[in-house]
Amino acid sequence: GDASHEAVWQVADLAVQPGVQVEAGAVLCELTDVCRLWIEGRAFETDTALLQTIMQEQRPIDAVFPGDPKGTLSGLRILAIDNAIDEQSRALRFYVETSNTIVAERRDEQGRRFVVWRLRPGQRGELLLPAEYLPDVLLVPGSSVIDEGLERYVYREHEGHFERVSVHLLQRDRESAAIADDGSLAVGDRIAADGAYQIHQAIKNRSGPAIDPHAGHNH
Repeated sequence: GDASHEAVWQVADLAVQPGVQVEAGAVLCELTDVCRLWIEGRAFETDTALLQTIMQEQRPIDAVFPGDPKGTLSGLRILAIDNAIDEQSRALRFYVETSNTIVAERRDEQGRRFVVWRLRPGQRGELLLPAEYLPDVLLVPGSSVIDEGLERYVYREHEGHFERVSVHLLQRDRESAAIADDGSLAVGDRIAADGAYQIHQAIKNRSGPAIDPHAGHNH
């Protein structure tokens, strides 16, 4: 369930054992609540102006954590930026707040509850910062755009087969590609994603098995 609005206290450290006498005021245990977390980002000193712009304009950013079964955390906002540069690494720290989610839980015979969180303190990942705002674009998977010479195109499903459609590529990173919304594609079109290169090679070589129109598509 989503625990973003309800505290779920867990024992992080137990300092006493049954039968041990303790003094008044002694620490018995340490409790943690990870329903909401701050993600600490580290950027280059030269990215200071970009971070300030993203924070001021409240541009959404994404977070990616290796092994996360739910994929990317989207729509995050920069909450704060440090006012000092780290002297050793020359990095500028900034912070993003996000809600956490319970991905698994169980109770034992004594009724004690054990939960597994999606995000864990100390976990490492990447924050993807939007370098610029591009109006009037369509965002598609990066793997769907095929490069051939100076031409860029995608494969769109049409009446049970894929047709090649030339597109104007504006930006591309490891995950996504921004193409001009110039009428070549429309919202809702089904295009090949992970299978685009396979389709391209099969058509180019005019050999190999028939192309499954449902393999690796996106829309």
